[in-house]
Amino acid sequence: MTSCLRLGALAVTLAACGPGSADDRVVVLGLDGLDRLMVEALTEEGRLPAFARLQAEGATADLNVTGPVLSPIIWTSMASGYPGEVHGIGGWTTEAGRTFTAADVRTHRLWDVASAANQASVVSGYLMTWPASPVPGAVLSDRFAWAFPMNKDPTDPSLEQARRSHAELDALVQPAALAEGARALQLTTAELEEHALSYQIDAYGGPFHPLSRDLLHLRFWQTHWDSPAWGTSTRPQLGMMHLVLADQVSHIYWPFQDPLVQRALRTDPSARMRAAAEDRAEATGRRASPYSQAPITAAQIAEAARWVPDAYEALDAVLAEVMDDIDPTDTTLIVVSDHGFQSSRSRLVLSGVHRVPAVLYAWGHRVNAGAEEPDGHVLDVAPTLLSLLNLPLAQDFTGAPLDGLFELPPPAEPVPTWRLDRPSLDLTAGPQSPHEAALLDQLEALGYVDALGAPLLGASRARGRTHAGHEASE
Repeated sequence: MTSCLRLGALAVTLAACGPGSADDRVVVLGLDGLDRLMVEALTEEGRLPAFARLQAEGATADLNVTGPVLSPIIWTSMASGYPGEVHGIGGWTTEAGRTFTAADVRTHRLWDVASAANQASVVSGYLMTWPASPVPGAVLSDRFAWAFPMNKDPTDPSLEQARRSHAELDALVQPAALAEGARALQLTTAELEEHALSYQIDAYGGPFHPLSRDLLHLRFWQTHWDSPAWGTSTRPQLGMMHLVLADQVSHIYWPFQDPLVQRALRTDPSARMRAAAEDRAEATGRRASPYSQAPITAAQIAEAARWVPDAYEALDAVLAEVMDDIDPTDTTLIVVSDHGFQSSRSRLVLSGVHRVPAVLYAWGHRVNAGAEEPDGHVLDVAPTLLSLLNLPLAQDFTGAPLDGLFELPPPAEPVPTWRLDRPSLDLTAGPQSPHEAALLDQLEALGYVDALGAPLLGASRARGRTHAGHEASE
């Protein structure tokens, strides 16, 4: 059954339950790898004014994560309300080395449920959105723009191939008529040169720094959020963005801003060089890490220590724009991460690794300002968002709305399940992504897969304790 037929059947179900709210709007700003402790530290220093406002006027929840702390699993769980063994996304790649896509998702996600209730959505950059779903509103796939790894050689021919294939890639935008407009939203060279992170963009050797990707998805959401949704006379009620800047920078540069690592590097300037050599010996094909080819200097430590805090400042500017663009009298803003970061315990001077819990901030309409939830879960996110939009929850959800943070509307009549008996899209005769090789290259550089594309899950499943008893993964 195709996705269109599935949405048709879903619409019949929702019609029997009653329509969603006609007034409430919800925006989800997903910030991959955003760390609550880092946000609080930089806010105290006065460097994140938008986050300071978010915390002062909004509500906050810690979100526990069970299972492998891998972004595709967690973001799909937050969009569906189900764990990975149910929604079908098991990580970045299958055991055979193929990347997971939207065709592997075995549950309805938020925009599917909203669409069937005649609520339009703007979905931009959210993981597992290739091929883009045909929904009322606008979808810009996460595969539309790439942020290549820091260690990718900018003269590598594969990058030029990625540029050429970009114009040929099908299923990147829905509706397809919005594709040219989306391309026009990409940042120009002059804009990148003038940005506060231009020094990072230069270090990347081209327009593949994650900032380029993230600001494109911000612009796409801004373009479509307050205009009538495609093919309708009403504005979208659900907006969802997924930005990767904090995650990609933190994987490589997190240790440099860590005072413990700084002291270790000053004491032994060759420590990072040795750790990087050991890492490359254990993982065939791993590229050299920055500042690992020679003993590091004090000036280089200070230079590298800027990357993560400066990236957070750039995200604070994004948050400020989003808060300015929405009306808090009818719109609830949810800012959520899938995990935080810490320095690796096994390779302290080499890399940043995932830390849990994740964090959720809420601001605007229906938010109980000052409320705290210390024991939320990522599986509570979808039930919360569905409740805010007055859409039905599934009776087989294990999570529940974070009702202590909100004044929720009366609940809609629940449905038995939002599961599917088969994947949500049929790609048997559909397009194949020419960016598959580029994505695998990126995942290898970040340590998620080996040179053949097979998943390296051991690092994500080794669990420990850190930060006031919160679990972490490495």
